[in-house]
Amino acid sequence: MVFNNLTSLMKEASLLEGFSELSAPSFESVSTSTTSKREREKPSIERPSEPIDAASRDVYMQLLKRFQISHKELPISIFNTSCNAIVPLPSSSILRVDSEAMKFVNHRIFCRSVMELQSCQRSLLDLLTHIFRQFAQLPSLSFIPVSSAPGGESTPFETTSLHRLYWQRENGDKTYFACNQCGYAAEPEVAVSSYSPFIQAESEKEVKEREDVLGVGLIGADKLAEYLNIDIKLTTKTLLFQVNGDRVVAAMIRGDYDVCESKLRRFLNLSATDMLQLAPSEVVQAVTGCVVGYAGPIGLASSVEVVADVSCANRINFEVGANRENYHTINANFERDFPTPPFSDIRLVQAGDGCSQCNAGTLSKQAGFIVGAVKTVSSGAPADPSYFSTRPLFTDDSNKQVPVLHYISSSLDLFTVLGIAADVSRDSNGFTWPAALAPYLVYLVDISSPDAAQNLCRELAQQRISVLWDDRNQKPAKKFGDSDLIGNPVRLLISAKTGEQVEFKLRHESTCELIDIPAAISRILTLRR
Repeated sequence: MVFNNLTSLMKEASLLEGFSELSAPSFESVSTSTTSKREREKPSIERPSEPIDAASRDVYMQLLKRFQISHKELPISIFNTSCNAIVPLPSSSILRVDSEAMKFVNHRIFCRSVMELQSCQRSLLDLLTHIFRQFAQLPSLSFIPVSSAPGGESTPFETTSLHRLYWQRENGDKTYFACNQCGYAAEPEVAVSSYSPFIQAESEKEVKEREDVLGVGLIGADKLAEYLNIDIKLTTKTLLFQVNGDRVVAAMIRGDYDVCESKLRRFLNLSATDMLQLAPSEVVQAVTGCVVGYAGPIGLASSVEVVADVSCANRINFEVGANRENYHTINANFERDFPTPPFSDIRLVQAGDGCSQCNAGTLSKQAGFIVGAVKTVSSGAPADPSYFSTRPLFTDDSNKQVPVLHYISSSLDLFTVLGIAADVSRDSNGFTWPAALAPYLVYLVDISSPDAAQNLCRELAQQRISVLWDDRNQKPAKKFGDSDLIGNPVRLLISAKTGEQVEFKLRHESTCELIDIPAAISRILTLRR
């Protein structure tokens, strides 16, 4: 019941915001419309005679390809509920369900320009939050759009951005970094930060003679820095990666940071099908002449590509691996000891780093559950027009047929949202469902007054008020306890003692009152609004 109510709320809110529903899998009742804030008529389009492939993930593209659309009819907004998400989501849910039982609400907006795309993106994010604050009556509930790696292969003429919607919770199964000032939030794989470069004293800037120092069994940059009596920011980790089983890359990073593989992939311009992994021990032995754990940039095989994080720049007399077991090289310097590598941001952000977006805040690590995602795609004009053969066409202001280049996709995991609603709608006695989500509006306790209870049920039904009638032969205390456990917003008690009246109690209140039945119905209808 609660899940059905949630699904109905999603549909109602989407329709009120100007989205047209795409009925799957038959798609028999398909229509398109503009967003609600634009005062224009719906496109006059004919229904396609050929069926749409419901197994295809992008039925939206298939649908609009069949219609003649004018630029005046954009943006076009469509939504549907299905077992498939048009924006793939990682497994992150308070409720664990079989994949075949999962349900998503998907939205798609086709736009004519980048400016319109950005405006629609903001509106869609506002809509998803509004649904739960206004329609689901969960005013404290808010979702945080967190930047994420979009995945898939990038092209020089297509820009893709992905924001996942997080519900912040200490026991969340996913983490992200957030600024305490400007609201910037990003997953670890894409988060960027400002950092304090290591400033060496003038007395330490004189280039010293390079030296290999014996240090047996030193695990971790902290212990190494302490052993060598240097600042940890002068230590260097060199990790060897292998690309597609043959290309070897050495990634240098300051000792107090770790390498972010997704950032390294982007620097190396790898596609989604390219494989990047830590080099196996035999490869490390071949390019360094040493066992794993002591790699450094000096004396590597000429075939090895070296890249350094920006945190490694502007250091003098720093430490690196010696490519000798149990040895560490100190007083290493660029150019004198090895060529200066290209620098790039390839580090994992840490809590306490500065925010690079506002340069005023600090990033902290947060946890939460992923409830949905919003992806935007903005395309330029490729040299090969066949690239857009799967895109729908519209007629521009010069009466020319051109493909839709900009669109937004979103998916919302309803089972995760249901788990969130259950988590925030409870107390020590049971659930405290808001009226919009409650399985029933009223829990009717009948104490030896079946005829009066039946008459009351009829009156409630006439007002389309859902009621759960507890006519069990149980003690009142048992019925009261079950009423609190189920969590219907209103409990009504009818008995010989109440006479023509009814005992009225709201679930979230501790007191009850005896009122006339018409007054009780009036108050219940107020809750439903």
